[in-house]
This record gives sequence, structure tokens and C-alpha cells, in this order.
Amino acid sequence: SRESARAEARGSAPNKGECSDVPPTVADTMDKFVLAHVGRFDRWRTPDVWFAGLQRFVERLGFDRQRFELRIVGHIDVQTRAKIEAARVNYTCAGHVPHEQAIVEMMSADALLLNVPDGPNADSVIPAKLFEYLAAGRPVLVIGPRNGQAEQIVQSCDTGVTANFHPELIAAALGRLFSAWHLKRPLVGCERSCLIPYDRIRLTGKLAAILDRAINNAGSRIETARAPVEAGMR
Repeated sequence: SRESARAEARGSAPNKGECSDVPPTVADTMDKFVLAHVGRFDRWRTPDVWFAGLQRFVERLGFDRQRFELRIVGHIDVQTRAKIEAARVNYTCAGHVPHEQAIVEMMSADALLLNVPDGPNADSVIPAKLFEYLAAGRPVLVIGPRNGQAEQIVQSCDTGVTANFHPELIAAALGRLFSAWHLKRPLVGCERSCLIPYDRIRLTGKLAAILDRAINNAGSRIETARAPVEAGMR
């Protein structure tokens, strides 16, 4: 249950971006589908197209809109709160919480929302929060650029749905998550094995190998350039 997930999560607060310390759990189906966003939820990080898609989704729910809740864990500004209310969405705000409680919130949700910023080079952006979401074992909804890195990671882990910056695509993605939950066949979270390539130690090792190659290549070029000069000085 969500309460057991909360109890299990206590005392398991990983460092930002670290995956290995979050115990996997499965949320039981309850009478309300909770989509949680953990982190700052403001006009700089939340595009208007998201609210358009969200409103379209809840309008299609009809009476079932009472069974959907948007849970905001973190700072939310006045303008963003007004947009949520204009969309006539049931929502709750926890405000800023300690990181340990944020992990509990992630593990207690039915799905987790990740908005990837739009703009130049947005397809290469991988928010650190994504890896905490994956480690929490909940399906993830990524709103971001087509074929972006965040989208590819979620698809490769087969753990949720993705949508590009279009209201209909966002509404459809929300509908898929809600329908699967409503039919008692919720989408699954990330398998632990999928997190292995993103482990901080492995990534550090890969970075070290890249730096070693760069240093070795630079050294080879210096030696190659030095040889003719030294030969001419003899």
C-alpha cells in the first residue's frame, strides 16, 4: 500500500542523481490516481502547452476527474497555481519538504511527472531528477522534445510514457496512464537492472576513460609535432 511504501522509504534518502539506495515498491490501486511532480513547479519549468494538455485530459474524464489528483511537492508560484486552477484540476501542494520526504512522495505516487525544458539543445538535457524517479520504481511521464535524451531513457527502460510539446499528445499520454490504472493494469516502474548503466560509479569510470583517451591522444599529437622540429635542429 501507499502507507507501507512510505514506511519502507523512510531512512532511504539517496544523494541527488543516485539510484542504488531507493528500495523498489509497488503502489496498490486506490480510489484516486496520483500524478506527482517533485521539485520546483513554476512558470520557468512548466510550459503552457502542459496546462493545455492537462485541461484537455481532465475534460475527457468527465465524472472520473474526481479520481485524478496532481500532487505538487516543492515550490509553486502564484502564476502556475492559477493555471492549474483554471484547468479545473484536483491538486494538492506539499510545499518544500526534506529530501527524505520527497523520496517518500515519489514512491507513494501512481506516476511521476517530468517536464524537460524546451529551447536550443533541449534534446540533450537529462534532468538529474529523472534518475531518482526511475529508482523510485514508478512509471514516468516525460514532457519533452521528440527523441530527446530523457525520452530515450524512459523508452529504453520501458517505464512510462512520453509526449512532445503538443496538447493532444500530452492529453493522450495522461489518458494512457489513467486508463491502465483504472483497468487495474497500471504501467510498471523501472526494473533495477535498467539502472545499472546509469550508476554514478559506472558513469565516473566512463568519464575517466574518456579523459584518459583525450590525454593520450593529446600526448601523441604533441610527440608527432615535436619530432620534425627536433630533427631539424640536429
